[in-house]
Amino acid sequence: TWLDVTAKVKSSVSGDTLSVSPSNALFGNPVDGAVNTLRTALKFNGKILVFKTAEGQKLTIDKASLGEALKSALELVKAEYGAGSNWKDVTAIAKPLVALDGIVNVGNEAFGGSDPAPGAEKILKLQIKIAGESINVSGRERSTLAVDESVQKALALKKLEIVKADYGANDKWVDVLSKVKGLLAGGASDVVVSRDVFGDPAPGANKKMRITYKLDGKLVEKSAWEYGTIVLP
Repeated sequence: TWLDVTAKVKSSVSGDTLSVSPSNALFGNPVDGAVNTLRTALKFNGKILVFKTAEGQKLTIDKASLGEALKSALELVKAEYGAGSNWKDVTAIAKPLVALDGIVNVGNEAFGGSDPAPGAEKILKLQIKIAGESINVSGRERSTLAVDESVQKALALKKLEIVKADYGANDKWVDVLSKVKGLLAGGASDVVVSRDVFGDPAPGANKKMRITYKLDGKLVEKSAWEYGTIVLP
């Protein structure tokens, strides 16, 4: 539940500076019993910058703070929703969701109501630029994608080097290094251990995936059983 308080915020601008302390007394109480937040979106140098300020705090925006915010601003370059060879460009729909909320509920309803790949589990793929770097993040259908958190994790993953990845059981193992690297390059932040993705090298056995990676000069090994998830880094 949100109230449009644009006019009141604009009235708090003096010269080149916006200064406002959000409160229920000033803006009303849209959610009783909760700590309400002022969400302020500005366009600066062609980019949308969003500032979030909880009630009781003070928001001050001037040219210096805008410049600093611009350095770390997210820019959504492209958004696609679908599966397999069936993808729908949803950039126009995703841009305000990414810029204002930073939270995207991945599903058909959020992206126009149509289903680009009936019967398949769909994925939302976002190509984002931040601080001069281009990264990919993604979210599965029926999940909630926290964009800021996913971006920070993707930046951390860029420093990570996958050294080895195998999947199997007993004496039957297959090398899945290229598949794991491909998933991470496509925007995945965790690896779900599934025979649907990695095949079945040991039918009937309880299989495991092992991933070895290098981060900050140290080798780390993580593993998970089939149907589990390996969280990286």
